[in-house]
Amino acid sequence: MRFAYSSVQTRQEAGVLFAALDAGRFPPEGVKAAKRAINNLTLPDQANLRSDSAMFLDLVSLPETRERLDYLASRGLHTPGELERDLGKAVAEFR
Repeated sequence: MRFAYSSVQTRQEAGVLFAALDAGRFPPEGVKAAKRAINNLTLPDQANLRSDSAMFLDLVSLPETRERLDYLASRGLHTPGELERDLGKAVAEFR
């Protein structure tokens, strides 16, 4: 089951909460209901998700987008390093 963060502030807090839930400290039906309620409030509607995905694919196929992605890939996109740590700077430097 997918689960989105609600008022939990950090991944560590979420991990503690999930460990407590999975350890059986709460009734299973209550846990399922709570997860379902949070998912209903926080996860996108599937139709919107498909629409956003289609728009993304359309934009990625544009020549100017491909040019930028090639530029970033040649400088280390998707690999650990300086570009990934400061992606905004690399995007701003593109000419």
